[in-house]
Amino acid sequence: SVSPFYSQNHTILDKETSLLWERKTPHTKKERYTVDKALQYCEDLKINGGGWHLPTLEELSTIVNPSKVAPSTFEPFNDTIFKYYWTSTNSPVPFSNEAYVIGFRIGSIALSPKVNESFVRCVKKGK
Repeated sequence: SVSPFYSQNHTILDKETSLLWERKTPHTKKERYTVDKALQYCEDLKINGGGWHLPTLEELSTIVNPSKVAPSTFEPFNDTIFKYYWTSTNSPVPFSNEAYVIGFRIGSIALSPKVNESFVRCVKKGK
């Protein structure tokens, strides 16, 4: 099967979902943020004309590859660290201070306190 992912210099386009993903550098891939700082990091990202956001749980789930572990993602995302990445999806509990994260060791979904530091991969709608 042909991969839907198209890698460019600083981005990875998913032709199936039309989502454009931030491609991490050796420097940026190691940076961890609280959820507020993660939201700000994506908002401030200038590559490819800006307009980036922290992915929702649904968006980040599209790069989980259930048939692969450590990292449980697709080939262009081999720079993924096997730990948790933030989503912008908040806990369903009212006034909760938690948001969903996806762990890329096995693609697990969990809730994490927003003050914890996790990894970030920003996304935006592609063309």
